[in-house]
Amino acid sequence: MRMPWYGHRSDKSTRKYHGISEILFNRAKMHWWLLGVIFALNVFWTVFPMEEGRRLLSPDSFEVGEKSSRDIYAQADFTYYDETATEEEKQKALTELPPVFKLNFLWLENAKEEFKIVRQVRDSVALSNEEKVASMRRLFYIGPTDEVGLILATAPEEDIDAMERSVENILSSVLKDGIVSDGDGSSFASELKRIEYIKPKWNQIKRKLAAELGREPRDEQIASSIPVVLLDDTSTPPLERRVLVSDLRTWTEATRIVEEKAAELKEPISTVVREISIDLLRPNLTYDSALTEKRKKELLENFPPVSRRIPEGTKIIGAGDEVTEYHKGKLEAMYSVQKRRIFRSIPGAVLLTGLLVFVLVIYLRKYEYDTFSEPRKIIALNTVILLILALGNLIIVWGPALGITRAGFLIPAALASIIIAILVNVQLAIVVTCIIGIFIAMLAGLDLTVSLQYFLVILAGGITAAVSASLARHRRHLIFAGLYVSIVNIITIMGLGLLEHERLINIGVNCSIGAINGIAVAVLAPGLLPIFEYLSRTTTDMELLELSDLKQPLLIEFKEKASGSYHHSLAVAELADAAAEEIGANALLARVGSYYHDIGKIVKPEGFIENQKGENVHDSLSPQMSVRLISRHVKDGAKMGKEYKLPQVVVDIIQQHQGNTLIGGQRFYQKALEEDRHNTVRLEDFRYPGPKPQTKEAAIVMLADSVESARRAMLQDKPTYSRLVSFVREIIDDKIMDSQLDECDLTLRDISSIADAFVRVLSGMYHTRIDYPKEKVVAIGTESDSAKETDGDNDR
Repeated sequence: MRMPWYGHRSDKSTRKYHGISEILFNRAKMHWWLLGVIFALNVFWTVFPMEEGRRLLSPDSFEVGEKSSRDIYAQADFTYYDETATEEEKQKALTELPPVFKLNFLWLENAKEEFKIVRQVRDSVALSNEEKVASMRRLFYIGPTDEVGLILATAPEEDIDAMERSVENILSSVLKDGIVSDGDGSSFASELKRIEYIKPKWNQIKRKLAAELGREPRDEQIASSIPVVLLDDTSTPPLERRVLVSDLRTWTEATRIVEEKAAELKEPISTVVREISIDLLRPNLTYDSALTEKRKKELLENFPPVSRRIPEGTKIIGAGDEVTEYHKGKLEAMYSVQKRRIFRSIPGAVLLTGLLVFVLVIYLRKYEYDTFSEPRKIIALNTVILLILALGNLIIVWGPALGITRAGFLIPAALASIIIAILVNVQLAIVVTCIIGIFIAMLAGLDLTVSLQYFLVILAGGITAAVSASLARHRRHLIFAGLYVSIVNIITIMGLGLLEHERLINIGVNCSIGAINGIAVAVLAPGLLPIFEYLSRTTTDMELLELSDLKQPLLIEFKEKASGSYHHSLAVAELADAAAEEIGANALLARVGSYYHDIGKIVKPEGFIENQKGENVHDSLSPQMSVRLISRHVKDGAKMGKEYKLPQVVVDIIQQHQGNTLIGGQRFYQKALEEDRHNTVRLEDFRYPGPKPQTKEAAIVMLADSVESARRAMLQDKPTYSRLVSFVREIIDDKIMDSQLDECDLTLRDISSIADAFVRVLSGMYHTRIDYPKEKVVAIGTESDSAKETDGDNDR
């Protein structure tokens, strides 16, 4: 089915551009890789972000306070960080954070100062014992009793040292446990109650105690269950201890402990230690608000968020439910997870897309260079692939909304197979079908089972479409190609369904979708094919077959106005068809080109001998006028071909079938030389304008035209086989010697085969007996004069 790209091969330096589109396509040809990059980006944009992207649910479409219009389910496993719960847990943890109270050991220092005073007073020898007691009473924080004062004034020094050590040890041990006051006015419980952040816990305990006691609890009862941190910053490093308020010592309890410890000492040390320790004993807890606030801040900043694992398929919000912050948070978390999954898929999608495009480029470069080197064909190829992928995207997105569970079975990928098989060939169509199948599998998402099913259905249907389209000779045959796709789709889908043990009802529905797919292909292919033919500037066999119908309006007009030229064209077509078949060229194109190569003679049919029924008009014209009249049929033919929208390949044959040969052989040129009195006759003025044939088919039409034009004048009624051979080879050799075949890609073997084909057809026309031994082969050129005289157009 392939039609090669036919274009002029003239020197690029002399080529002229006639419009923006040609400039665009020429530049695209020089930068074909740019088309590949654009194609890859378009494919990636169409295919990605696959199923995940289509399922992406933006939380912005839900407003807090509004009602949901549908049920929303988790489309992936995700972790939801509950900010509301996190805040609640933070507040709960905050109320459990114990306030920090520093332990005050100032009274130990006071004890040391008092014993220092004792030693100073004792050292005053001028004072009596009574004066010493009075002095100590005056200098102590709480003056000692007379008994204790007298002991301190008169006791031995070692007893004084023992008293000091005992006071420090007893006070230190009691103060480290923390001492609180007994009174309600400025009690420790009242101080705790004033700390703002523990009020929720305070109230909670209060409610609990009230329920247990049946009355309003006292502050001391509430405070007893609250923990606090005791900080001793006098040690290195600082020490802290967490205790309940109930574990703290009241001043009364501390006094009792001091008395008990002092009682263990001998007299009079016991009396002195008891009195001084009790006098210096004070509540020693000071609330450290700065440190407590710092710990609160650290707790809030480092508090781990509350996370909840939401499995895929979990209902997030129901239809008609009011959207809350809780729902909004879940939707945002799911949206974030989906986006991350999409971004993680990007490298894989990029690699796969790039690889497939690279494979396609390499295949085109190595095996389809004609297509690869033509920007229009590359653009058509890109367009058809992107068209299928765009349709696939829409179908997979909207299919589920229409209740189609296997929407991919509806994608008409076989449409691309048909178009490419007709425009290029079956092999490329199959390669592209495989690539499209992989892209559609990517579109289907991450479910490999579904993706594989889509790929297999596309592959089976695409190969069927490509093969059947290659056999089509009329556009209506494409309908049968679509029906074949339906049948293959049904068989493939049924087989896959049975392998997967699907329910029969599901298999039946999927088979129906596959059948609709084929019907869609049958409907769309005939309508889209002309668009891609125009886009790629490719002439298909179907278009040529339509043009080969002799009932075409242009051929009918040709027959009516230039009957002789028309029948001459039919004979040329027979010769050209046989020659093209012989060398593997496009025989159909050669035949159609032959039908239309002389349509320019419609304008002035009387200027050509085959249409004349009496006087030859050239007898009364100057050679220059005759040449002008005859040469116009090439220009007029190309113009008419464009007006009737003939394919460019056919118009090219019309323009090239005469090359730049001498018009009328030597006749008009020789006549002009004879009449020339000023030596102004130039050989170039008596040649056709060209161009020379650029393709095998155009060259074949030129040779067939020359042979058919000359045969009546040169050949007798029943020429021998050897004479036919000589005649044909002489005509062909003349064209070769005139350099008319220099710009086409005919080989010497091709030329020999063409000559053989011409001889075979002419033998059939003249019913010549092939009897070589009895006939001496006439040397080439024996009738060259007459041949040259009639070579080209029958213009006399």
